[in-house]
Amino acid sequence: MRKKIIVFTDLDETLLTRGTYSFEPALPALKALKERDMPLVVVSSKTKAEIEVYRKKLANEDPFIAENGGGIYVPKGYFKGGIRGYALSVKDGYEAITLGASYHVLRQALRQLREEAFPIRGFGDMDAKEVARLTGLSEEEARLTLKRHFDEPFLYEGEDFERLREAVSGLGLHISQGRFYHLTGETDKGAATRVLIGLYREHVGEVLSIALGDSPADEPMLREADYPVLLEREDGGHHRGVSVPGLIMAEGVGPEGWNRAVLDLICSTPQNADYLLPVFVQLRLVLHNGGAGQVGLRMREVEIECFLQVLEVPAQPSEGRPQFLGGKPFVLVHMPKLPFTGLGRVAFFLTGRDGESQGSTRARAAR
Repeated sequence: MRKKIIVFTDLDETLLTRGTYSFEPALPALKALKERDMPLVVVSSKTKAEIEVYRKKLANEDPFIAENGGGIYVPKGYFKGGIRGYALSVKDGYEAITLGASYHVLRQALRQLREEAFPIRGFGDMDAKEVARLTGLSEEEARLTLKRHFDEPFLYEGEDFERLREAVSGLGLHISQGRFYHLTGETDKGAATRVLIGLYREHVGEVLSIALGDSPADEPMLREADYPVLLEREDGGHHRGVSVPGLIMAEGVGPEGWNRAVLDLICSTPQNADYLLPVFVQLRLVLHNGGAGQVGLRMREVEIECFLQVLEVPAQPSEGRPQFLGGKPFVLVHMPKLPFTGLGRVAFFLTGRDGESQGSTRARAAR
């Protein structure tokens, strides 16, 4: 039985570019997920109000996890059989599951920590203008980030961070670290991810989970996934503070790395291995000097168009003129970056040389 693939993702510096908050480089992978009906679950430190803005831009209608796991928001009616076993609040078109401590409790704790001489300032101590300056957000976006329910980002100017961590733990709370420190209840991205994976299993059967992040705040989420992916950071390399069994250290920063990692994974998961022999290909190549083309792969049961790279195919392929096998023309094309095959070249059986033929054609893998 084919497992349903679910993708869980952080936003900042993962799906979104730092500073510009753009996801444009990830559009090919986002399109691939939507065409295959693979849910994309946002798991972020951002507030519900902030995430809703990006869900609208992404045309995303799947559940999401806000404020580092404090709240899970499921569109009403998303799980047809209903959600059982959790106290739900229904508001704004969502069935919400609360896992985190209330913002009121967090602000009380912050004041208590200051009384104990910890040099700490939370977002709740700032206005939208200051938050915008710290984050690079517009003032309008900063006002959305101040609509908090379960998580308080803060600045800490002290030296003894371990003493602060112990004090927070003594209050029954937790500190996580991303771009800012975050004060939360005894929950995290992992606990919320685990709840949603359980709901998907209950309603759709077996699932295969992929999670992508870039910082220690994402580690709990990554630990819950079948395929945990850590992206590189803009300052170079992967964050050394993340250690997860089976962790995939992906190449690339932000949405560029996200795009490559997601496309690689949805094409290489074990459940898709049966497409290697035979492979059914919808091949659209422009065969002229310096011509560029796209390759779409058709599996036996589900069409997968993996735009992993734009292939450059010269008029005279590197392995010579088109050859014939069983009276059908084919050409060997070097494709060294096909992680889902592990092969260095593929023999494509062509139906035409002018790029106009759209019929399915057969391909054979060649080592």
